[in-house]
Amino acid sequence: KDALVISMDISGFDAPEIQISVENSTLYIRGERKNKIGDAFVIEESFALDEEQFVEESIKANISDGVLEVTVEKKPEPAPRVISITTNIKED
Repeated sequence: KDALVISMDISGFDAPEIQISVENSTLYIRGERKNKIGDAFVIEESFALDEEQFVEESIKANISDGVLEVTVEKKPEPAPRVISITTNIKED
């Protein structure tokens, strides 16, 4: 997989009512909406992101049919490095 994908049911919430943030390698998703009489409905989730594995700047979010999908790209794995060996043999 090239990315971490988080899906959440947020039925009843609109995009402006959802806040997504990253702080100290933790992804926070928070939503709050009020009904007609002023009662608040809140959702809160947090996810630890390994900064060695994920690119925080790549986070994207989309809402479709009441489902929030947050995508965080993984850092590419480093290519193997071949180490050349030298010798210090003195010839007589």
